[in-house]
Order: sequence, then structure tokens, then C-alpha cells
Amino acid sequence: MLIAHRIALDPNNKQRTYFAKASGVARFAYNWALAEWQRQYTARSDDPTLPQPSDVGLRRQLNGVKR
Repeated sequence: MLIAHRIALDPNNKQRTYFAKASGVARFAYNWALAEWQRQYTARSDDPTLPQPSDVGLRRQLNGVKR
């Protein structure tokens, strides 16, 4: 037998604003990382001497962009 709990959020205006900002930041980070990965991947296919794109490298680049 499976038991599930459903929890309904009832945020106030301040919390709604925070949720919208947090989801916007996550969407920006995902889209930025995807575009950067594709750019690095195509650059590497043109010039094999370039390093392979990696998740660690993308995290470092994103932290540099944030600051």
C-alpha cells in the first residue's frame, strides 16, 4: 500500500515574489550553461586542442559571471 502526503502551498505576496525570483535564477543558470556547453562543444569539434567542456568548468565560469 502506498501512502502519499499532499501539501498545498499558500504563500503570501513576499513569498510569491521570492519563488518567482528563485525560479528565474534557476532558469537563467540552466539556459546559460546549456548555451555555453554547446558553444564549447562546437569550438572543440573545430579545434581538437581545446579542452573538453565539463560540469566543473561550467560551474567555475558561472561563479565568475555571478561576481
